[in-house]
Amino acid sequence: MLLPITKLSAARIRLPRQATPSQLSARFYARNADAAPVKLRGAFVTPTPAPERETRSIDRSNVRELDLSRKSGSSGNTAWRDASPPSNPRRDSFRDSNRSGRDDRRPGGRRGSIRHDRKDEGPYYFSQTIKKWIERNEIPNKPLTGRQVEEVTRMITSARPDNVNAAVWNLVLALLGRQGQFGNMWKAYNQMKKRGTMPSSRTYTVMLNAFAGVAHGGVAQKTFTPQTPPEPLTLRRVNAIYEHSQRHVQKYLKYANGEGLERDIEADEDREGFVNEAQVNIMPTNAYLKFLSRYGMWKEMQTVFLAMDPHGPLAPDQVTYATMLNTINNIDHYRRASAGREGAVKLPAIEPGPQARLLWDQAVRALHPATAGRKLDEGVALAALQCFVAGRPEDKRFAETLIPRLWGFSAPNAPTVASLATPQVAEKDNSLPRLRLDVRSATQLMSLLVRLGRTSVSAHYTSQILERDIKFDMPALRAAIHNLAAVHDVEAAMNVLDQNSEAWPLDVLNAVLSAARWSKDWDTALSVYRRFTHLPQGVEKGNYKGQYKWESPNGRPTDSRGRRWIKNPVEPDLQSMDLLLRAGLEAGIPATREALNIYKYYPRERWYTITAQGELCDVKDHIPNPGVNTRRKIEERLEFARTVERAADTLQFKAKDKKEKEDMQKIIDDVKRVMERWKDLKNIAAQEKEKDGARGRESANRSGRPWDKQSNRRQDSEFPKRRTGDFQNRRRDDDRLTDRQRDGIYARRRRQEERSGESDDEY
Repeated sequence: MLLPITKLSAARIRLPRQATPSQLSARFYARNADAAPVKLRGAFVTPTPAPERETRSIDRSNVRELDLSRKSGSSGNTAWRDASPPSNPRRDSFRDSNRSGRDDRRPGGRRGSIRHDRKDEGPYYFSQTIKKWIERNEIPNKPLTGRQVEEVTRMITSARPDNVNAAVWNLVLALLGRQGQFGNMWKAYNQMKKRGTMPSSRTYTVMLNAFAGVAHGGVAQKTFTPQTPPEPLTLRRVNAIYEHSQRHVQKYLKYANGEGLERDIEADEDREGFVNEAQVNIMPTNAYLKFLSRYGMWKEMQTVFLAMDPHGPLAPDQVTYATMLNTINNIDHYRRASAGREGAVKLPAIEPGPQARLLWDQAVRALHPATAGRKLDEGVALAALQCFVAGRPEDKRFAETLIPRLWGFSAPNAPTVASLATPQVAEKDNSLPRLRLDVRSATQLMSLLVRLGRTSVSAHYTSQILERDIKFDMPALRAAIHNLAAVHDVEAAMNVLDQNSEAWPLDVLNAVLSAARWSKDWDTALSVYRRFTHLPQGVEKGNYKGQYKWESPNGRPTDSRGRRWIKNPVEPDLQSMDLLLRAGLEAGIPATREALNIYKYYPRERWYTITAQGELCDVKDHIPNPGVNTRRKIEERLEFARTVERAADTLQFKAKDKKEKEDMQKIIDDVKRVMERWKDLKNIAAQEKEKDGARGRESANRSGRPWDKQSNRRQDSEFPKRRTGDFQNRRRDDDRLTDRQRDGIYARRRRQEERSGESDDEY
């Protein structure tokens, strides 16, 4: 029952804009026929239903004034129940709101959909969302789960088309490529095209780099795995992606020449005579070359390289030349390392020096002087130098002349004279650029200097590199110590150790001990051995109860770089003790006595035990059927035993007393037992080789074919000898093939000839 309204004839109720009575009646009471009247600020009001499509003429003022009549009772307030509701007020209201820019279904009259002109919408902001998701879910060394892949893919497929472009898809493709999920990456690539997003050059580059095993487009390929060739499906997909990228670039070139259509490209600013550098670039081709380089496909790489433009945006750049040069070096290194190894992949024979010289000369002409971001950088120079030092003697000499010209070093044996006269400025060499020397390039340069074969030149350039203002790391300092120790410059090597605090590996200790040995500097050998191994004080004098006391090399708690000194010891190996004994022998009797005291400080089992066939064995005992690795370990201990015997004999001859002579005799007797046990170690390898030959002769007798005693292998009576080279498709290094492999080759050739004979008869 409604209460009468009194004293409200002139009353006016202020309603906010989003709650006008006509809107409330049109929306609410059309859906609820039995709804109760609305109470507005203490007064019960029964709104009158609005006629159909009344919302079009609603006033848009901020405040609406509504006069409430004095009528009361059910007669006036129930007329709205008899009125017919609109046919579909929700649909009509939404259709009108699309025309007027407002949505009357919602409070405030704002449209429910997201506006296009909002600043927080668009591909850029959506890409930030994808990046945050990747940062939260991508964990190093932990692949994404299938649910996570579906989630990130669904984020893109369910987004507004206006918020997704090629750059957004590239984030997901790069993520899947880093994870090694190439199947999901291929699916995402197909979904991208099906949903109308045109791939960009960056898309093809990201995918090809993922298959090549690199993170981005600016890194030359160095991973080399020819022993694991790609799957046929992977190879087909990579070739398809590369072909798509080239058609994509060609489409933009046609449009720039006025031949293409504007609807075929995505960038609106492209016009005739204008080349879009973001789409027309060399990055997809470089990524494809990196993929071929990873698996040693040199012929395919040459085909692509020779087909490239000589000039322009599609001409080879510094990444292209570095990839080609690194491939030459990798193939040459792999062929040298796998020579004679069974199961090695057959790669093309490449002369690294001449091939690299051709590419280097072309790179100098094309990239120097630098233009449009193309320059002859350190990557190309170091890759070329690696090929030169692996080539002929003339190639090594050419590399030796290139190094001072590229990095501004003084040539070896150049006089250094101070003068008050005005120096004559030499004419600047503009034929080659002056390259920057950072810690990475310095490490590579010092490493390849060793391969020149001239230790004096290597040490000369290493000393000049250390004088540069570079923050060296442990790999660079390690290479420097090895180069300086190779010329027996123990003082320079110790200077590097005294100024830098690093967790030095054991090979650094052995390098300095070798330099001290040839320099006959026992004091340096003993000090560096004590610093590395924390040898207690007084051991060299025969006092085995002392303690080690660490002292700072420079007298300060930090090194020259401000880093605190690292005090972790290393465990000496057999080579370290052997070098220490040899250093003592070179320095004289007192040094030899101290070296043997250090030798006796360690237990004997430390030097003369090995692990053979899963058991710990002493080399003085019998070890049945030693394998190749076991024989190598025995040979190392035999060489060490000879050094110990030589030191003990020398000291026994100059012994101070009878006790010392007896101690030396015990050492001699012990090492002689080891040497007598394995004095015929070389004959063991010959005996095993003879056993292999006997097994081959037995198999040859069973197969009914004669055995060639001179070459120690079978010969087929139906074919000439393999060494004569009469076969057209003769395999190289056939003498390294096993008997089973040769049997398979001969049987396969017989079957082929039989098939060819049958086909000739049928014809």
